[in-house]
Amino acid sequence: MEEVNLGKVQELVDIVKTCSTEYYDCEIICTVDKNSGNLTYIKYIQPMALTMTTQRLTQMNAVFGMTFESEYVIDY
Repeated sequence: MEEVNLGKVQELVDIVKTCSTEYYDCEIICTVDKNSGNLTYIKYIQPMALTMTTQRLTQMNAVFGMTFESEYVIDY
C-alpha cells in the first residue's frame, strides 16, 4: 500500500501546508500459487480520511474521505 504524506500532497497542490491521514479497514486480497508458493495476484483496498490545511490568501481546513484501490497480476 502507498503512504499519502505531505510531500506527495504538495506535489499535486503546492498551497497545502499540513496534512495528516487516518487509515481504517484496509484490506489485502491475494492469491498464492499452491504448487510454487509464488504470489500471483494482489489487491490493496485502502480507505482513509485526509485532513489538510492550505494557505494562500487565507487559511482553509478540509477533510476528505477517499479509498485507493491497487490491483496487480504477477507473472514469473
